[in-house]
Amino acid sequence: MSTRCARSEETKRKIGLANKGKVRSTEVRENLSEKMKIIVCGSSNPMFGKTHSIEARKKIRLARLGCQHNPNTIMKMKVNNIGERNPRWLGGISRLPYPFEFDKELRKSIFERDSFRCQLCEEDFDLMPHHIDYDKMNIDEDNLITLCRKCNSRVNTNREYWIEYFRNKLKQEKEECVLYRE
Repeated sequence: MSTRCARSEETKRKIGLANKGKVRSTEVRENLSEKMKIIVCGSSNPMFGKTHSIEARKKIRLARLGCQHNPNTIMKMKVNNIGERNPRWLGGISRLPYPFEFDKELRKSIFERDSFRCQLCEEDFDLMPHHIDYDKMNIDEDNLITLCRKCNSRVNTNREYWIEYFRNKLKQEKEECVLYRE
């Protein structure tokens, strides 16, 4: 059972002021870290093997509602989570299997060309660019077409048919564009 008690805002403020600017040595930080691991990890954690009741979960949720980090804290969290410091860092391969040129601007240009509509069902939400030849490294505009998520899943079967279908569709649209301009 936990011996912690709820602290008033005034107490929290005083503790914060007392600790402000303190620089702890590496030894002290490691010692505190080890103590916290003993206190809250595994079977020594007071909640080990238990779950909160639905009522307790509601109370926790209500207590956290509206709590926001201040802008300085948000900025620190962003800065400390960039690149190699991010826990999901994969050694610089985060965009694979797509080339780095496959970016928001390219996506937007494809969506604009296709009037922000799925080229199969005409939906206008949950859109994504689809690689006609299924080669994610081929980002030529003639190889990309706008599809909604549902249709993008649908075209992953019978690929030869869809490759031919979309190539003909783009070819036909280009011919109509040329005729329209003349």
